[in-house]
Amino acid sequence: MEAQITLGEKTVFEAPSCEGLFVIIVRPLVAECNDSTADIVFALDASGSISRDDFERVVQFVGAVVQSLTIRSDLTPNGFQVALVSFADDVDVRFNLSTYTDKELMLAAVNVPYTRGRTNLDQALRYTHSCLPFHEEI
Repeated sequence: MEAQITLGEKTVFEAPSCEGLFVIIVRPLVAECNDSTADIVFALDASGSISRDDFERVVQFVGAVVQSLTIRSDLTPNGFQVALVSFADDVDVRFNLSTYTDKELMLAAVNVPYTRGRTNLDQALRYTHSCLPFHEEI
């Protein structure tokens, strides 16, 4: 399966074979925002159902995507906001949409541990939906 992130009709990033990665993209509801901005939430499966090699590929993919984005800050208000959640037995919010405005700090935080355990995707998606500050109710 090829992993890619697409905004509208434009693919902004793609990589070969990344199992265990779920991406939620929420477009801002502010009309004057640049069309290329969005809030991106990565949910990484760190459970035993994903091999260590696949997990490491997913972490590298997320890092490469973050590296390619302009991160929203006071200097770049039309940049992207990114959040990262990992899940296995429990959900671990690594960082929220408003946690980082510095790309280097965000990249350091992408280094998520491979924890194994059960695949608790349901809890991860529920937690992501209810606890992360989306622009609109889904």
